[in-house]
Amino acid sequence: MQNTLINNSQSILKVFDNLDDGVIIVDLQLRVQFINSTAKDILGLDDYSFLGSELEIIYHITNELYQPILKNQLNTILHSRTKVVDNVLLTNQNNREFLLQQTLCPLIEDNHCTGFQLIIRKQQEANNDPIKKSKTYLSDSNAQSSHHQTSKQFYNLAEKSPDIIYIIDVQKRTVVYFNRSELFGYDCKQLEAPEGWIEIVHPEDLKKVQAHWNKFIKTSLETESIEYRIKKKNDAYEWVLNRHSILEKTEDGAPLLILLNITIITDRKSQEQALKTSEKRLLELIENTQDLIWSIDTDYNFTILNSAFKNWMKNNYKTIVNIGDNLLDTLPEKINIEWLMLHKKSLLGENFSTEVKLFKKKHEHPFEFEFHAIKNENEEVTAVFVNAKDITSRKKIQNDIIRTNFELDSFVYRSSHDLRAPLRSILGLIQVIRNETSNEQRNKYFELIDKSINKLDAFIIDLTNFSRNSRLEVKKELINFQEIIDQCLENLQYMEYAKRIKVGIHIQGQTNYYSDPSRLGIIFQNLLSNAFKYCNPRAEESWVKITIINTSSHCSIAVEDNGLGIKDQYLNQIFNMFFRATNDSYGSGLGLYITKQVVEKLDGLISVSSSSGIGTTFNIKLNTKNKQVNN
Repeated sequence: MQNTLINNSQSILKVFDNLDDGVIIVDLQLRVQFINSTAKDILGLDDYSFLGSELEIIYHITNELYQPILKNQLNTILHSRTKVVDNVLLTNQNNREFLLQQTLCPLIEDNHCTGFQLIIRKQQEANNDPIKKSKTYLSDSNAQSSHHQTSKQFYNLAEKSPDIIYIIDVQKRTVVYFNRSELFGYDCKQLEAPEGWIEIVHPEDLKKVQAHWNKFIKTSLETESIEYRIKKKNDAYEWVLNRHSILEKTEDGAPLLILLNITIITDRKSQEQALKTSEKRLLELIENTQDLIWSIDTDYNFTILNSAFKNWMKNNYKTIVNIGDNLLDTLPEKINIEWLMLHKKSLLGENFSTEVKLFKKKHEHPFEFEFHAIKNENEEVTAVFVNAKDITSRKKIQNDIIRTNFELDSFVYRSSHDLRAPLRSILGLIQVIRNETSNEQRNKYFELIDKSINKLDAFIIDLTNFSRNSRLEVKKELINFQEIIDQCLENLQYMEYAKRIKVGIHIQGQTNYYSDPSRLGIIFQNLLSNAFKYCNPRAEESWVKITIINTSSHCSIAVEDNGLGIKDQYLNQIFNMFFRATNDSYGSGLGLYITKQVVEKLDGLISVSSSSGIGTTFNIKLNTKNKQVNN
């Protein structure tokens, strides 16, 4: 029994002393831990000196056969966790017999049986009970009659028991008592001989049962039990718990009479199997996930570890960790304090999640730690379960969403501005033309209108290219670089300075290259357009060199010019959306941004090098892993 009950027995006695029923509490070894005054008076006890002694010391059962039956009843309660009510004939210290009604109940703590409670009530005094006879005045014949009557009483109790109870004579190999006429669909007469039982034991359990029984007979243990399966008459199987005790021995100490108590436990075994299956699936789930999963008890000892956590500790901190190891002894100093505080917080009963930086493959990754405090029925924390998920990809997606939303806001604002600016300019020029009388001046205004319209058209083309690159899949075809570049030059022939710029094209490598011709056209169109816009009008000769080197592993494209160049402070910004170095910059500010997006869509990289007043070079490297044409 619990120490608290022992230490506070005096206060408990005061509470229970006024009850009409007697109360006795025993532990699993049937040692008396508590008894109230009513029970003490019923049993005729003088003091409490018997506390800690076995129940048999104060429970003088008249029928010697009932002692093992009582033990079997308690075993039944231990497994079924249900109460049992019956009558028992006792003898007090004055050798007077009296009939006692008793209720046997299990004591459950933390889902475990820790002992038993006996609630007793005296039914009849000896002089009022026709069954009870005082042994002082009984002749031998009367004693035999009394013994017969009390034996009959206990047999009646056995026959009312939900368990299967029978007594066997080991020497004669026969059943001398059965509390059933039918068992599992069989006539009990079929089971009186041991051979009858052998035939109905499950083949897989037969050797185990025979070995257990032989050991029990040879070692003469007082009480034993075994679980196995029995075949019913309809060929279905039932799980049973067979508890057996020696009632009587021969003069040389060999078992003579054995009491067997069989409880059907099929439902319990099914529940246990379902629980095992559930636990197995949970462990498989824990083992197969890529998340780091572990659990600790209140002493910080590991109780659960999955392979992902073990491998992470081994690969990043050269530490081998196993179940039973202590968390605080295992963790490296770098993370020991932080982890201690988080686990301590959860051991106080809090469930929470937090982001923690961990090293993985020599790089720091963000992990989301989820802490779950595991509590028992008394709401006491017994363990902490932790799930750590690498959220690097999630963080990247979140950052991409933030960047995309920012770009979208900027895009809408700048697009509306850049669309309206040429239109406002055209409207203003039209109003001026209406009031202008000089044809020569009017023609100048028309040229300005033409320039604004071309600017608006170029911006709309940029928007179209941006949209197509974002939503259309890459379509790979055999590429003819010369044809694509010629088409771009034709589109740009009417740009200012286009006619004075010499364009050189150098294509190296005989390997066929497959890619998206539309997207490659956007790349060359934007880079050549930039070269034409920002050529150096003071240079003696303006030129653009296009160099293409195609190999089996990649395709390199270089577009070099001797134009105005780009100042150093702008080099890391030119690929940003709507970036213009000055307010006077010609163009939408989308060209190079779209070019970079297209290059990345083609699984490539783009870089720039430039010197102000000397020229600029754009270098592009495209992978050629997939050379097949998409149908």
